[in-house]
Amino acid sequence: MKDKPQISLSMGQAVINSMRDRLGRSSVDSRYAKLSKHQKTILLLAASINPNLHIDMPFGEFSREQREDIRRALIDINDLGSRFSGLGLSKEQFQRRSVTQIRSAQNDDSSELADINQLVAKLMREMKTQNKY
Repeated sequence: MKDKPQISLSMGQAVINSMRDRLGRSSVDSRYAKLSKHQKTILLLAASINPNLHIDMPFGEFSREQREDIRRALIDINDLGSRFSGLGLSKEQFQRRSVTQIRSAQNDDSSELADINQLVAKLMREMKTQNKY
């Protein structure tokens, strides 16, 4: 029984890339074309490219500089996403108050309570003064 010839991933990728070159399209072109308008807007904004002017532009029509800006933006977005990977992104987690907000609220409450205590003390002094006469 003969072993089947093994095609290396790099050889297979080279064949795919060659086919795409012949068709005039890269894997980046293909993936970019499948993005929603919302996703394209995020990406273009991250690349400092005006989405109002370029949202419907195919990736291959961007200038070399714009494609590089998009590449860098994708790297930044991927880095950002990795910082939140493994974190449940539930709505509740983003609506919880932080320790700083809780402390601030407690300080506000303490301040209000101190103000009320001062007013009560002032009122008590006034009542004592009035009762003396």
